[in-house]
Amino acid sequence: MWTWRWLGIWGLAVGCGSTASDETHCVPGRQIACDCADGSTAVQVCGSDAHYLACQCNDDSPRGIDVPPTGSSGGRATAGSSNIDPAGGTAGISSGGVANKPIAYKYGDMSPCDTEGSSLFFSGDSGDYIHPGQDLLTVARFNEMSSPEHISFYIEPSGMEHGSWWYADFSSEQLDAPLAVGEYLGAERYPFETYLKPGLDVTGDGRGCNTLTGKFVIKKLVWLGPTLSVVDVAFEQHCEGGSAAVRGCLHYDSGLGEGGVSSDPQAQGGWGNDSSAAAGAAFGGASTAGEGG
Repeated sequence: MWTWRWLGIWGLAVGCGSTASDETHCVPGRQIACDCADGSTAVQVCGSDAHYLACQCNDDSPRGIDVPPTGSSGGRATAGSSNIDPAGGTAGISSGGVANKPIAYKYGDMSPCDTEGSSLFFSGDSGDYIHPGQDLLTVARFNEMSSPEHISFYIEPSGMEHGSWWYADFSSEQLDAPLAVGEYLGAERYPFETYLKPGLDVTGDGRGCNTLTGKFVIKKLVWLGPTLSVVDVAFEQHCEGGSAAVRGCLHYDSGLGEGGVSSDPQAQGGWGNDSSAAAGAAFGGASTAGEGG
């Protein structure tokens, strides 16, 4: 596992961050998954003393998060929300700083990212290197630099409880076709994917895979001319061929609107206005772009 990354387009290098093996201290409010004696998975919360509390196996309300409460709004994520409501919607920290339990999340589900603005959601297995546990980022700077074949984000959370920085890359550069609504199977680490393989790389906080396997599905893709306006994408990524995975979704909304929609501008002779699932393509398997999760 590597513990740094060169931020090429921003011109600086990020030094070594904490890794799964050296997290003696943690960021208050952060949650990670933990294993219970009965084989179930629960949540472990970083307390105000910067140390993880005991695994909350028999308590639906893990305590000790010393952060101010935020509300929720109709099952949609509110600004600054970071915890997941067990009923299936997204919600903020409840009154008194008590965190909700993680939701059951499956690859392809965009519902945690059903937010008013841009958002990034993680749901990592307990053994995942990149992001064990769940988190939802809604208050962050989403720096986007994309082309028809490569959608790239550098995300800077506003609070350290969500990490220092995150990258997300989705590429069809080796497929000789622009990205489109549809599912991309057999993904390899971007930018080292082999010919006819999609590229994927979700990294952050100084943690990344040397090699990876994974997949992603683009549910919505909107361009205004050459500018990315809206994208909805869900992903699953395994480091070093392991079974543990980080899954999640990313919703990006530039605020420019959806007046010119295109999932495949070249096939439509310019920047068209149709991003339906039928315009997409599945690489390595059947498309699931029309499925809800």
